[in-house]
Amino acid sequence: MVWIKILEFNQKGSSNSILLKVLAGEPEFRQLLGYTDHICMFATHTVDEPVKITKTGARHSFAKWFLLPAKLRVEFGADEYDFNSAKAGAIRYKEGLFFIYRVDRKGIDSSAEEAKGK
Repeated sequence: MVWIKILEFNQKGSSNSILLKVLAGEPEFRQLLGYTDHICMFATHTVDEPVKITKTGARHSFAKWFLLPAKLRVEFGADEYDFNSAKAGAIRYKEGLFFIYRVDRKGIDSSAEEAKGK
């Protein structure tokens, strides 16, 4: 996740496109690892669904499981998404830690889709 400040916000012509002019610091920009296409953006306040956590092993074990909330399981069913091929990442941001999970729709090769967009 990269901290940015939106300097300019324009919706020109097509209703499918929004032009953003943003300001980002060099350390934040380096987090993109050279990828400047297919950037996903969300407001941190939109991550607010309560999650249950369970752990396995010893009392002080670091093996923890984040359970997908029931509300999200209903909204995004396993019949449409391939939960067996999920990918994860973690990003530190200010005083929080964000765990990001990517679950593609069934029948879509995400690496091929991203390569087409470059």
